[in-house]
Parts: sequence; structure tokens; C-alpha cells
Amino acid sequence: MGRVYHLIIDSCTHTQIVVNSHTRYIYICMYFEGHLLFSVNSSMAAMNDESYMKKFNSTFSQMRDQLTWRLKSGRCVEDILYTYGRKLKKEELVHSFILEVDNPAIQILFNTEEWKEINMTKVKESPPIPDYIRVPTYDLDKKTVEDVNESLHRHTEVTINLKKEESYEVDWICHAVKTFLCHLGSPTNPLESCQTEEWYTKSIWAPLMKTLFDDVDGIECKVDDSTNMKVASSSIVEPSLEFIAIKASSSEEEIIRLMDCHGFKIELPKRLRSMLGELCQHAKWRDYLIRDIEVIGCAHNGLAMDFLRMDHPAGYICRLQRFPNFRMPSNIKYLTQALELLIMLYKMKARTKKTFQLVSQPCSSNLQTLVECLSERIFGPTILLG
Repeated sequence: MGRVYHLIIDSCTHTQIVVNSHTRYIYICMYFEGHLLFSVNSSMAAMNDESYMKKFNSTFSQMRDQLTWRLKSGRCVEDILYTYGRKLKKEELVHSFILEVDNPAIQILFNTEEWKEINMTKVKESPPIPDYIRVPTYDLDKKTVEDVNESLHRHTEVTINLKKEESYEVDWICHAVKTFLCHLGSPTNPLESCQTEEWYTKSIWAPLMKTLFDDVDGIECKVDDSTNMKVASSSIVEPSLEFIAIKASSSEEEIIRLMDCHGFKIELPKRLRSMLGELCQHAKWRDYLIRDIEVIGCAHNGLAMDFLRMDHPAGYICRLQRFPNFRMPSNIKYLTQALELLIMLYKMKARTKKTFQLVSQPCSSNLQTLVECLSERIFGPTILLG
């Protein structure tokens, strides 16, 4: 049969992994409270697919030297990442020319001045939190349901003095907190027990994300399936463009990641790179636009959510930054965590609106049209999707 491993995810979830070293085959069973949730078969040979290296070499060979990212030191970022990527035995984000600023293994490839330049080139400042958001959010940070409800009532009344957009965003925060209180007030409090990822998507994340963008013309949150979503241009806008990818990190994926399969670890960042490439294509590779746009990734598992942000600062490089460890708490004592999550979502909305405005800029003259055609031919593409 093979070697059997048992992995306890939490008090409710148990996983059995069977590895047959002779057939190089893996069989995984996930159990929830004794009931089989799913099983998955995975070939270890498939997990070690090396086609990424062929694409890595091909992408590098297509790069034009005059368009690469040349640092003040004289070194080329693409050359450095290519040399490093050639030494790796498994697929990493570097093979897609994605530079992770939070990855120590990438940082040590550069000296202090080079790393500072990489982080500061076309840097996107964190969106400021206006007072009409900051004041009610911090005022809601109470430790009892009664105190929170009192604050909700107070800020619901003052929204009549705000502009329409400002009023909507305060109402969104208050509604999210009310929904949180409703779950806490349930006799069984579903937030304190294990649920399926589909339940978390349907009950927590989808309502939160869909209402976040309801007031933005031209953008909407769409549910792809039972657990995954995206924020994209509205159906009335052509072509369809994606700005935020929202992916559930299901239990199955968690198990495979623990088994050292890098496919799921890099899936969302690679999708962000494709989204960014499509946005740049839509912007006709105008350098003054594509270096200022960015895309967002959200990975949720249960009540936890991690954020990713990707931009295209220079050359052929996509720069990735991670913002991990946000969560919706299961107890009123930790309401601060929920409010921090809402603030982060507000910032991601602000970033997305800016990108949408940038890529939606029309041509204002025949001269600009000519400049765009030249930009597309001379300067692009610098994200080679292939």
C-alpha cells in the first residue's frame, strides 16, 4: 500500500496521506469530524514537471536588452534573476520574473543600495485613511456587543452629513460589523466551529467583497465558483479586465502545499502577473501608465485572509509584496482584528479604483494616438505571457 502519514489540521480535521515510493503516487483523504470530505490522487512525477524551465529560458531569450531594468550599479535585474533561477530545482516565482520583495532569498542577490532602489522605484504609497473612515472605525473598537451597537447607531446617524461616496463607505463598514455581530449572536456561533470553505465564501467573503465595490461605476465583484471570486470591469465594459483575484485556499491545497508541491504556492501570483499583462496591453504599453498600475490578490482560508499586491516598476519585472495574517475573529474580544481587515480592504479598493481610472484614460488627440501606437511597438510588451 505504501507509507501512511497522518496530519492533524485542527480539532475537527484529519488527513491521511499514503505515499507509494514504487509507483511514485500519492493518495490523500481529508476527513471532517470523521466524515470523508474528499480524496485526491496526485502523481509525484507530475509534481516535478520541468516545463517551467523551458518557458523560463524562452522568455529570457525574447527580452530586448534596452528594455531591461538596469540598476544604478550597472547590473541588470533580469540577468540576476535568470542566473539564480537556473540553479533552482523546483519552480519558483522567479521563473516568471516575479520579484518577491518579502523573500530573503531574493534580497541577498542584491547589495543594500540595489535593494533600496528596487523597493523605491515607482513605489506606490499606501492610500491614506480619511477621517470619515478612521474616526468611526476606531470608535467601533469595543469589547462588548452593547458598546459596539451604541457606536453603530451613532455613526449610522451622522452619515447623512457626508457625501454620497463617503456615506456609502461608512455604511459598508457598519454593515460588515453588524453582520459579524449577527454571527456572534447566533445560538451556535458558526464562527467558532469549523465550516467548509464554501460556507466561508458564501457567508463571509462574498458579501463583504461584493458590497465593497457596489458604489464604483464600471467595476464589480463576480463569483467564479463556490469559493473563488474576482473584481473586474462590469459586463457593460469592454474588454473585460480583472483587477483583484480572490482565491480560496482550500484544505486540499493546504495539504499539497505541505507536501512541498509549489504549484499552489505560486498559482495566485502567476495569475496576478497575467492580469497585470492584460491591463498593460489594454493601456497600449504606455510607459507613463503601466508603471503606475497595480493588481491585488486575496487568498482566504476559513476566517483568515492574506493580501498580495503586484506592480510593474521597470524592465520586464513584476514586483510582488505580501500582506499576511489578516482575519475575521470569532469572538467580540478581538473585534480589532475585524476592523484592521476592513481598513485593509478599503485600501485595496482605493488602489483598484486608481488603476481602473488609469487604464480607462481615452486618447485625447491624434498625436496621443500616434504616441500610443509607437509605445506599443517600441516599448512593449514587457510582460511576456507566452
